[in-house]
Amino acid sequence: MSVQVASQGISYRIFYETKKPSFKKTKVGLIGVDRNKGGRLVVVTPDLHPQIPPLKGHSAYLKFDGRQRLPQLAKVRTRSMDRQFFVFVYLLIASIVFTDLAPSSFAEDRRIRVLATTFPIYQITKNVTSGSTNLDLSLMLPPNLGCPHDYSLKPQDLMRLSEANAIVINGLGLEEFLGDKIRELNPNIRTIDSSSGIADTMAYTDTHSDSEKNSNHGHEEHSGINPHLFASPRMVAKMAENISRSLSLLNPEEAALYQRNAGLYAEKMNRLADEFASIKNKLRSNKIVTQHGIFDYLARDAGLSVVALVQVQDGEEPSASEILGIIKKTKDGGAVAVFTEPQYSAQIGATIAEEAQIMLETLDPVATGPSDASLDYYELTMRKNLQTLVRALGPR
Repeated sequence: MSVQVASQGISYRIFYETKKPSFKKTKVGLIGVDRNKGGRLVVVTPDLHPQIPPLKGHSAYLKFDGRQRLPQLAKVRTRSMDRQFFVFVYLLIASIVFTDLAPSSFAEDRRIRVLATTFPIYQITKNVTSGSTNLDLSLMLPPNLGCPHDYSLKPQDLMRLSEANAIVINGLGLEEFLGDKIRELNPNIRTIDSSSGIADTMAYTDTHSDSEKNSNHGHEEHSGINPHLFASPRMVAKMAENISRSLSLLNPEEAALYQRNAGLYAEKMNRLADEFASIKNKLRSNKIVTQHGIFDYLARDAGLSVVALVQVQDGEEPSASEILGIIKKTKDGGAVAVFTEPQYSAQIGATIAEEAQIMLETLDPVATGPSDASLDYYELTMRKNLQTLVRALGPR
């Protein structure tokens, strides 16, 4: 709810809200930041403005755009005689601002805006920057999107790109949707490639027979380097350290924090990767079928062999003849389980498992997740994957 008030001939709108950001106390009131929307707030109390009626359980806020610096110019409505017009007025009297607001009051203005393209990159970066006080990290794409192979930029994406100081990407071609738009929109943005310098990448798994390679099914298949590093704890450890190094250059004030966080997170991920590697000798078979090439790195960590893929191209279901070919490859390859993903329908995977008379299970590559995912969401999900592999492939 809101109320219109007037002061010295100027009218403006006050908003009542229950949220309470952290504030810096000054002689003119409390100044803080609405972290959900990125805008700064001035708390307007009845003793400062007697015309504002109190509302139980709420605080009265005068909002303005957090992208601008204090002293802030705000557009407000004023009435003068028989006409209405807009004027810019100072929210805070200049003499008070410059004499009573210490530099620390403007710390929120200088927050470094960092975008992370995908959910897994956001989760890694969130762990690296945990505890930061001057970095504003946000997720660019919807958390439930999955791999953005066919994504197209939306107007809101373009706006956020134009305002960001840096963008953290997966790299290796996963974000093809960005193209040259970044530099066109924001020549000063810094791109942080989390895959930079990682030498032990993999090519996409080739599970095709010669006849399949020579046939034309009307769609383009993946080739080149597999970009799905995030599905491997071992690779995530390296990505975290890459992100830490780049953010330390971007924001030297918090370099020690980023490096410490990344070091601890990398250790945790490497221990988890060791646990995946330790199951090699516990399995009755290491031959599996996966939904698509997203699990190649995790399969390498665990010593597994992918003999067939349900989908060679993300989001494109195989034809009836292709399904028959996958079933034959599954049987000939000795696979003992088909692993689908929660991001895709399990229907075709279930058909393959039924025809091949093998188990059907689900593995989550953490390509998606809840918008409020905890810092340990990736680790917890991967531990469930570990349990699933042991259950499906271990001795009966």
